Amino acid sequence: MTGGASEARESSMSATSAVRLQSPEGLRVLAVDDDQTCLHVVGRMLERCMYQVTKCRNGKEALLLLRDDSSRFDIVLSDLHLSDINGLKLLEIIAFEMDMPVVVMSSDDKRETIMKGVIHGARDYMVKPVRMDAIELLWQHVIRKRRNDQLKEMEQAMEDKLVVVEEEEEGEESRSMKKKMKKRKDKKEDQDDEGGESSDHMNTASPASASAVKKPRMVWTPALHQQFEAAVNQLGYSRAVPKNIVQQMNLPGLTRENVASHLQAQ
Repeated sequence: MTGGASEARESSMSATSAVRLQSPEGLRVLAVDDDQTCLHVVGRMLERCMYQVTKCRNGKEALLLLRDDSSRFDIVLSDLHLSDINGLKLLEIIAFEMDMPVVVMSSDDKRETIMKGVIHGARDYMVKPVRMDAIELLWQHVIRKRRNDQLKEMEQAMEDKLVVVEEEEEGEESRSMKKKMKKRKDKKEDQDDEGGESSDHMNTASPASASAVKKPRMVWTPALHQQFEAAVNQLGYSRAVPKNIVQQMNLPGLTRENVASHLQAQ
């Protein structure tokens, strides 16, 4: 094996720590073909690559072996036209039950037949007579499959982590909003206390001047409250302060004090 091929192999293996396969030579292949001559020839080619080969004469025998212990094999190399089971059906069963890479081989080189094999889950389609260079690259389908599985696991872990972060951020926003509401309430109470202390001075003022200073009271009708809620929802808790709410509602005569008082009443 050349130095470049060795480096590529080491890179592939380091990127897939979960891969049990230690080297291309350790590939465990289940070869399936009801043509004894073809099965013998393909078996010899696999063995020349130092693969561990198990040969089956039909699809049912192969399914028995896989269902008994699929972990014994890394990949299935099967003829597409078996006498006891449709090769496409075998592909579907292996993909559904074992999630194992399958490479099909056939003397049928029609484009539509090749496309059917790929659509049903074949990792590759080898036209008979099978070439040695295709057999030598068989192990790459296993590495590629397990890489993809590992990437899916990493993506799922990242999605789960993002969900947790978003929940934490939402919780922090809620706590921040409660703190702001409490500060507004405490400030209003302080203002009320200060207003009580100066009430004597206000009582001494003439009725005319008192009526001139007094502001009209804001009545929060159901329709007005709905506009208030819509403004708060659109702004979000972090930006739902009186100034922004007044701007968002854009109603004549509505003041920050009106909104602040209504916020405290919620």
